Amino acid sequence: MNKLENRNTCNLCNHNEFELYVTIPKLGRKILKCKNCGLIFVDPLSDSFATFDFENQKHREQKYHQMRLAAEKEGKFDEDMIRCEEAIRTLHFKNRKEEIEGYVKSGKLLDIGCGRGFFLTNFLGSNVDYFGIEPRRRISEEAQKRVGENKIFCGTLKEANLPDSHFDIVTMINLIEHLPFPKETLNEVNRIMKNSGLLFIETPNVESVVPTILGKRWHAFLEYEHHYFFSKDTLTRMLKDTGFRVEKMRRGNKLFSIRYLLYRLSWYNRKMSTYMEKILNISNLLEKTVKIPQVDELIVIARKVTTLEKG
Repeated sequence: MNKLENRNTCNLCNHNEFELYVTIPKLGRKILKCKNCGLIFVDPLSDSFATFDFENQKHREQKYHQMRLAAEKEGKFDEDMIRCEEAIRTLHFKNRKEEIEGYVKSGKLLDIGCGRGFFLTNFLGSNVDYFGIEPRRRISEEAQKRVGENKIFCGTLKEANLPDSHFDIVTMINLIEHLPFPKETLNEVNRIMKNSGLLFIETPNVESVVPTILGKRWHAFLEYEHHYFFSKDTLTRMLKDTGFRVEKMRRGNKLFSIRYLLYRLSWYNRKMSTYMEKILNISNLLEKTVKIPQVDELIVIARKVTTLEKG
């Protein structure tokens, strides 16, 4: 039986009373809010595009392929654009790397859900011994070419079966919202981290002004693979319950090229995007990069609580 068929309690507080938060007719799903703790999540989780730790590799690959085809059909997947943006994506993550090194300058780092390896590329030649986990085979192979084959494990955190108290740093960049059981994953993260180890999380902030204004049109609600939507309070509580102490919370920022911003605009208004691209191309501005504050993005730095602190 699928684990999700009996999923009738909140993943944060274990209560079972929910209220409707918003409906997403486009995706045929509804989003609920726990009446007790305020955690917001998709219901049901078990749709055709959801992928889970307890599924085998073949099943996950089939679902990833379905998602890619659906994204291509909607004009939301472009390999050429990804290749053009590689240098900018790598540069974008440089400030994340520098922020982490402000806390820990050396040691073992694990990036869970490392994708194509753009973040890890920044650690090449550094004092950090880095590793990545990525469940999508084709994407993990691309990451291996960038950062080293022996540095990437193709699979999930659970499948990696990592040793206790092994990592000084764990990063989860735009990952936790994808998990079917985030609390259980954070417990596993705690197990593999050393005492006082650093945890870096980046995720959409459901209580920021952007989703308040956009409602069901908020981009995070429209992502097929997003299952949970955290606020500062619910993420802080989940981290505390899984053995972490929050040290810093801030809003995010992202580095984009004008070309990529127009690509994203085309998702909503293709005619306007095409018109602006022609104008900006004449002015040679498509390659220009801009850093945009992400008021609906939450960056959290936390520490694993030591046994002494617990006592």
